[in-house]
Amino acid sequence: MKTLSDKLGYFSQRANVRYALQPDNPALLYNYLQQNCMLADSHASRQVKRRFHRQAVRLLLDTLCDDCIDLHWRHLCLDQIHQPLLALQSLARSDHERRQDSHLICELRLLSHYFLSGA
Repeated sequence: MKTLSDKLGYFSQRANVRYALQPDNPALLYNYLQQNCMLADSHASRQVKRRFHRQAVRLLLDTLCDDCIDLHWRHLCLDQIHQPLLALQSLARSDHERRQDSHLICELRLLSHYFLSGA
């Protein structure tokens, strides 16, 4: 992120996704994921890249578990969570990182089943 306005735009997008401030605008989610991936790729450090992707997974997971969010937005988050999750897994180099990713996947399976199965 080069400027303060870029940072504010990114954090504004995160808030729009997390709280479904424009639930009838799926492009908002797609743009956030694209920008997150571009920001991650702009860093040389693999750990920083993993942090960006992990934060995106966590944001989508938190959103799909929020009963106050429109159901179609939560399903859209579930449909798109594979993007940052696959990017995160591709950057795993150690057994510890692979275990972290596996725990995140287990959490996703459990929580998505719990929060979206009856919907």
